[in-house]
Amino acid sequence: MQALYAYQQAVAADLLLAQDLIAAAFVPDLTADVAPDRRLLEGQRKMGEAQLREWHRTGEVPESGSDDKAVAAAVKNAIEYYERLVNKEAGFYGGQLMHGAESIHDQYLHLLNMPQALLGLITEDNERETRRFTGPRFEVGDTARLFENAAFVKLKENEQLLQTTIKRKLQWTDS
Repeated sequence: MQALYAYQQAVAADLLLAQDLIAAAFVPDLTADVAPDRRLLEGQRKMGEAQLREWHRTGEVPESGSDDKAVAAAVKNAIEYYERLVNKEAGFYGGQLMHGAESIHDQYLHLLNMPQALLGLITEDNERETRRFTGPRFEVGDTARLFENAAFVKLKENEQLLQTTIKRKLQWTDS
């Protein structure tokens, strides 16, 4: 779940980076011979950021209200940059999500195998108690009901659980 949250945060950060790319495209060039029109550049930046937000919201590249090729080029570059970053994030966090899901699955299998391990321990304790010279420390009959528990019996007879446990090496004796 942490990887999913991290992925969402990374995608949001990628959008901000794409907006920064548009803003960088319309930064005034102070070394130019002719003084840049700051209001024009500011308007182009705002128009480009609005078009990027519109694209992000709808998924379709909006038509520019003007014939400003600089804005269209900046938006196109920002969209390509954003998509490249999102694909990179998906590859990275996708692997982490798979690992997290497998970990949860392994824990689930461990829990399903716990009753069988518990019955094995009870059997060992019962055998040990019968061999004691001083007599049993507890009543063996109190634990007999667990061996007749319907859920425990079903889990013990489940072939798919047994095969998956062996395949993934998750027996309690191996832990």
